[in-house]
Amino acid sequence: MEAALTRSLTVVRAVIVGQPVRDIIDCAKTHAIDLIVIATHGYTRLSRLLLGSVAEKIVRLATCPVLTVHPQDHPFRMDETRAT
Repeated sequence: MEAALTRSLTVVRAVIVGQPVRDIIDCAKTHAIDLIVIATHGYTRLSRLLLGSVAEKIVRLATCPVLTVHPQDHPFRMDETRAT
């Protein structure tokens, strides 16, 4: 168990201007990403049907696991050391 806690992870962050679903999927394939983490807005079914959902499309199309996080349930916090 302790070995798993000391294992290092590489986090890849990218800013890409374009088509979100296609570009996120392509980036994940290009860099052999193991996990995509994406926030959701938590729209209702009707809103998702009318507006579409980037997160939902990524979940369906990604070749790696996708973790979706609803911001109201898990507030994102900026790292204090990077706030300046």
